[in-house]
This record gives sequence, C-alpha cells and structure tokens, in this order.
Amino acid sequence: MAVTETKTVREICEQALEDLGAKSVNRNASAEEMRVATDRLSRMLKSPTWNTHGIHLHTSQSVTLTTAQSYALTSPARPFKVISARYKGTDGNEIPMVRFSRQEWDELVDKTTLGTPSIYYLDEQNAQTTLYIWPQLASATTESVEMTITRETEDLDLDDVLDAPGELYDAICLTLAAKVALPLQLPVSPELAALQNDAFMSAMGDLAEGEVQFFAG
Repeated sequence: MAVTETKTVREICEQALEDLGAKSVNRNASAEEMRVATDRLSRMLKSPTWNTHGIHLHTSQSVTLTTAQSYALTSPARPFKVISARYKGTDGNEIPMVRFSRQEWDELVDKTTLGTPSIYYLDEQNAQTTLYIWPQLASATTESVEMTITRETEDLDLDDVLDAPGELYDAICLTLAAKVALPLQLPVSPELAALQNDAFMSAMGDLAEGEVQFFAG
C-alpha cells in the first residue's frame, strides 16, 4: 500500500485557490490566477523560512579534485547550505574538513601550500558558489571533496511533482492561499487564517525537532 502522496505544482496551486475561494467546482482558476499562484509558491518555497525550518532537502555533492585550489560547484551550482565537507583520499576514507570564514581565508598567509586538503572556504555568490581548499594537491587521481548540503527547491513547472515532502502539503496549500489573496484582491477569512497558522506552526515544529528529509540528486 502506498504511503507517500505526491502532488503536482498545478494541483497545489488549484487547491490553494480553492481554499481561498478563487476556484470552485463551478469555476476553474483563470490563467492569471494560476500565474500568480505559481509565482508566489516559487518565492515562498525558496525563502529562508521554508528552506531553513520547513523543507529539508538534504543531499550529497561530490567535487572531483585536481591540482587546482578553486572549484565552481555544479548540480547544484549554489547549495542553500553546506552542512559538512570531507576530504576523500585514494583509499576511500573520508576525513572531516574545517570550514573557514571569508576573513579567516583572507588571513591565510600562504595559499599555495601543497598537501592533503584540510580546510575549505565557500565563496557564495547569487548564482554560483565556488569551493576553495587548502592545502591543494600536488598531484591528483581519484581524490574528491564530499559534501552534505541542503539544496534549494527546484524551479517550478505546473506539471512537475512538487519538490517538497507530502507531510507539508497542507501547510503549503494554506499558506499559499493566504499569500495570493493580496495580489488577487481577495479577503482571507478568519477560518482560513486560523487553519493556515495551525498548519504552518505544526509543520515547522515537527521538522525543527529533528525530522530530516533526504532526497537523492
């Protein structure tokens, strides 16, 4: 018996508009209403509130090392958060690395030292994160840096399955309903506001207590 419910972005938006009263059995959501709902859903799920406390999209990221010191990250190019990094040698063993701040990296006197990488620094820009390591390798074969990261939610397409765990669907739908009310110039009823608050606080509380969602890729 299936226990993992999935919903598309379209279904989530339609449910939110139905909760708000903009859609019913006798009235389909307009193209403009769906556009507004999709835009607000994307902005909501990419916000620090949901990424930090709500949607824990934990995954791994591997960076193959050469003799270079810096590496532009890919897939994703900009992780929401890097939780840990380990140097993986040719023997397959992983050694935890120490993360430096920008100031600590800037104060590193000799950045050309060769050896086994033990320190990393992340240059996090709007669209790209670059990984710096120290010391850098004198020669490279199969070495890598293995990272545990939290990634951002994926960009939304109406027919894609929503990039979020099913236990958050209720909170997402009700919060989205409240967020689209202003641009659609529709009122939020006291009942909807109360339901949204309860669902949001319950979702954040449950996941903040240590429940972690792991997603491949």
